[in-house]
Amino acid sequence: MRDLDADFRAPAFDAACALDGVRCLDLRPVLRDARDRGVDLLEVTHWSPEAHAIAAAGLVKALQAIEPPAVAVSGSGP
Repeated sequence: MRDLDADFRAPAFDAACALDGVRCLDLRPVLRDARDRGVDLLEVTHWSPEAHAIAAAGLVKALQAIEPPAVAVSGSGP
């Protein structure tokens, strides 16, 4: 994956996301780490099953780190 080392995400994109309260997940670090360990991330022009698994694990880890919003309890029922 040749673009893993490129910093193509514009700071303006990250700033716009933050302003709107949108979290952005950058999977390049976990994919770079896997690539550097010798994991084959591509099958011709598509991600390999290993790359999909690595991306999924990175997504799960990021989602688990998010604290759920507080739920306001109002009233005692419908």
